[in-house]
Amino acid sequence: SEFEADEFTVTFLAGPVGGLAGDTEQVVANGGSAESVEAVANAGHYFTGWTGDHVGTANPLILENVTSNMTVTANWVRVTRDTTNPALAAPATQPAPEP
Repeated sequence: SEFEADEFTVTFLAGPVGGLAGDTEQVVANGGSAESVEAVANAGHYFTGWTGDHVGTANPLILENVTSNMTVTANWVRVTRDTTNPALAAPATQPAPEP
């Protein structure tokens, strides 16, 4: 018979210009859900998404149906004042930088 683990460790990491709100190392039952973790950007930056064993932009993030150990990293970019290039401009949901 094949061995199946009863629980897994889910680890949330933050890049260098932000932090995380929530439990950053969780033990989750096989097939269960991790508790919510939110990426919180430092001033002058905004959240761009999660990378690692989960890729996405949901924030806060709840990982569901966990069936393996996972490590997920929050990523940010610096807010830019270049509003002429949509690819470089901050998302509309972010406050404009102070002049």
